[in-house]
Amino acid sequence: MIFMNYKVWGFNMVADGYKEETLGSICNFHLGLTYTPKYVNEGVPFLSVKDITKGYLSFEKTKYISYEEFESSTSNAKPKKGDVIFGRVGTLGRPLIVETDIDFCIFVSLGFIRVKDNLHNRYLKQWMSSNGFTKQVDSKVIGSAQRNLNVRWLKNFKIPLPPLKEQEKIANILSTADDKISAIASQIEKAQ
Repeated sequence: MIFMNYKVWGFNMVADGYKEETLGSICNFHLGLTYTPKYVNEGVPFLSVKDITKGYLSFEKTKYISYEEFESSTSNAKPKKGDVIFGRVGTLGRPLIVETDIDFCIFVSLGFIRVKDNLHNRYLKQWMSSNGFTKQVDSKVIGSAQRNLNVRWLKNFKIPLPPLKEQEKIANILSTADDKISAIASQIEKAQ
């Protein structure tokens, strides 16, 4: 939310010597199932973009697939704890870090990113909530009838990449600020 135009705390990250990388060089992208599986009354949660729009992974109104269907599904549709999950059809972005060990599977309206050693997942989440990310998305989806975040585009998106310790520091500060902004927004909503 606060991570704007690659500027944090009054300095320009790229101008101050941090390298800029393409996302494809520092993380792996995965997409959900491209077909609709058979739903069952209980089993493994099957999430779509509607299940992340509240700002967290919601298992409240999820559909379920059988354990057999889950086991036979591609690993590209099975996020793990620490992955950054995001909306890629309709509701774009809205990144969340998977913070559960619960097995679940995702539909193609979601994707997830598994970071490599030189990228912190919390830093990536903050960057995906920034104007720098949004501008790159908007430059690709202009005029599209159905807004869709194509993985080929994502791989070429540019991200400023400070050292890991600096990434963690930036993510901590921005997360704290986001929490305070959310608390204030909640208080305003209650007051109204």
